[in-house]
Amino acid sequence: MNPSRRAERRAFLLPLTAVAATTAVVAAGIAAVSAIMAREVLTPPGPDAPDTPVLGINEVAGTIVLGRTDFTVLPGQYGIWYGRPERLIRIGEVLEVGEKTVTRELPVQDLRGVVGHGHGRFTGWVDAEPAAVVEQWENVAIPVEGGIAPAWLIPSADASADAPWLVVVHGRGTRRGEGLRAVPTAHAAGYHVLLLTYRNDGDAPFSTDRRYGLGQTEWADVDAALGWVRARSDARIVLMGWSMGGAIALQTVLNGEHHGDVHALLLDSPVINWHDVLSFQARERRLPRAVRDFAVHLIGANWARRITGLEAPVRLDDLNLVARAAELRIPTLILQSTDDDVVPANAAQALAAERPDTVDLEIFSVARHTKLWNFDRERWETRVRDWLDRQHP
Repeated sequence: MNPSRRAERRAFLLPLTAVAATTAVVAAGIAAVSAIMAREVLTPPGPDAPDTPVLGINEVAGTIVLGRTDFTVLPGQYGIWYGRPERLIRIGEVLEVGEKTVTRELPVQDLRGVVGHGHGRFTGWVDAEPAAVVEQWENVAIPVEGGIAPAWLIPSADASADAPWLVVVHGRGTRRGEGLRAVPTAHAAGYHVLLLTYRNDGDAPFSTDRRYGLGQTEWADVDAALGWVRARSDARIVLMGWSMGGAIALQTVLNGEHHGDVHALLLDSPVINWHDVLSFQARERRLPRAVRDFAVHLIGANWARRITGLEAPVRLDDLNLVARAAELRIPTLILQSTDDDVVPANAAQALAAERPDTVDLEIFSVARHTKLWNFDRERWETRVRDWLDRQHP
């Protein structure tokens, strides 16, 4: 080979070698980020980091001044986890919005020991314990795999044997207090309310892998709770789920031994298709689609259990209720916001389009994830009360 041809060949091969090396580096980077994403989805999180500056509290005037964020400017009633030890402070409607601050109503509440400057965590919770909502309630114990799952039972004022039940499943990274917002409406409709815990939520027993199943495993604990209810009552049961609790509730009615005991489903900001949620979250973080796709592969791959920490792979396709819409055979009310910042509305809309005979969809806007009640309490309670009344004529 003459020198000029050898030079041409070297000039051609060197860029290819560089491309191959670059491709390998990119692939390794995608794999690493995908592994982080997969573990993040499956691992129960610790407390959220503070996200709300508290700049002043005036109990006499009934006001609280907060740093301006996308959340603190939202209309409605909310809460802030704040102080040491941390406690829940209820906050009311927006009074004034400045360039960097927001002044909101501060309802009358016990604020002894609370200082007026610091950082807190914005939340949709407005009450943390049943005693803040009702006078009569009790702790109950539900046998589940691995031990006992505590629950709050709030009995109906209706003492009749046919008083219906609302069984409430909270979402990912939170606890049963999330469902307390539904209690006044359910009580007004004559329902007993049972607020559940489930594996890996910090109150119920841990699973052996200490990982979320995204609904694939948690439904067994909800099914145990349904059995607990049925052993005490023959009345109708409505199963309610918030966020990932919606995915768990849906899997319960598809897979549970007691699925036939569930008369209807009430879902607030539910996860209906995990593929959509993970795609949305990847876009929000400006991650390439390849990261999302490989994270999904890791979650469902048997060989990747050492990476994800799962005892068994999670089959996300099996959790897609849009694809399995034909299997949903009971009345279902979905409350969803088109401005949900965690779970996009498209899966709820698609499911409602597939099953208009079964699914009622109530669409909100502006409201954020699981904060529909907070944004427009009157609308939420009116819609839910009307629907609950129809489930127990």
